[in-house]
Amino acid sequence: MKTTTIIVLVLAALALANDGEAGDYYYWDDGTLSSHWAWYTGGNYWAVQFEQTYGDERVSWLGAMTYPDWPDEVFQGANMHAFEDLGGYPGSDLGYEYLAFTTGGEFEWVKFEDYDTLTTDYFYIAFQQIGNYPFCDSMGVDASSGTHNWTGYQGSWSPTTYFGDFMIRCCTGDVDPGDGPGPGVEAASWGELKAAYAKLESRIRGNRATRPDNPRIYPKNDAWRAIGDLY
Repeated sequence: MKTTTIIVLVLAALALANDGEAGDYYYWDDGTLSSHWAWYTGGNYWAVQFEQTYGDERVSWLGAMTYPDWPDEVFQGANMHAFEDLGGYPGSDLGYEYLAFTTGGEFEWVKFEDYDTLTTDYFYIAFQQIGNYPFCDSMGVDASSGTHNWTGYQGSWSPTTYFGDFMIRCCTGDVDPGDGPGPGVEAASWGELKAAYAKLESRIRGNRATRPDNPRIYPKNDAWRAIGDLY
């Protein structure tokens, strides 16, 4: 009887361990924080498009990286949304979870409880800014020009390549995924931050000068602010 009981307990423990395994990751960024951005007004979005590639596994964790102590020293957090695809654009909002940042400079995660609603092949995970600048948390980006980035301004969505990859990830599975796979997550040096900002600022100002009234280029002076505000 004692031997049988031990075997049953071991099998149960193994089953629980399997149920608690980390899942598969969706991400485009390279893991290195090189700059960060914020809207002047809260409620707007930074988003990344993904394609479901893991069969019946549903996205159950949403993650993002913000920069520590900028634009202020208080973490306001962000609402992390999932949107279905509608004709190549973000469609219905499938729900959101509040992500309470605590450290910055690393990926932080929140469990997505409405994962069963995410059924389209393409989908979007979005960081919705809480609070107006400077009382908000910024969206971290890497140094590469993002090819799957979207911005959402006052309900209007636009694809954009002006920024590095938005540091937004999502994951299947039951266990808090942590930093996940790929290169080690780290912050760039101060010199690298300034260089990245100068390059992006030049690109954005050039488009604003040539197409000042196009909200898909530069939304109505509700400008993105970056690390350059610090120097």
